[in-house]
Amino acid sequence: MKKLLVLAVLSASAFAYTNCAQCHNGGYQAKLDKYSPAEIVKMMHEYKSGKKAGTMMPGIAKSMTDADIKDAAAKFGKK
Repeated sequence: MKKLLVLAVLSASAFAYTNCAQCHNGGYQAKLDKYSPAEIVKMMHEYKSGKKAGTMMPGIAKSMTDADIKDAAAKFGKK
């Protein structure tokens, strides 16, 4: 059971990270490349803590580790 839970958390995290571009750079939501990586990290932590409301993003943020958030911000943020 413990292995299944770990696998589920890892899968959710990988899903969230690899699918950022589907919504944000695919035309459905705000383009992430207009935000700096620091701004993305700040917004994600606000979603994760519940300070910022949303429909999908709070759950996605909660499934990501701080390292995942930092990596995604570096990948998708303003260069």
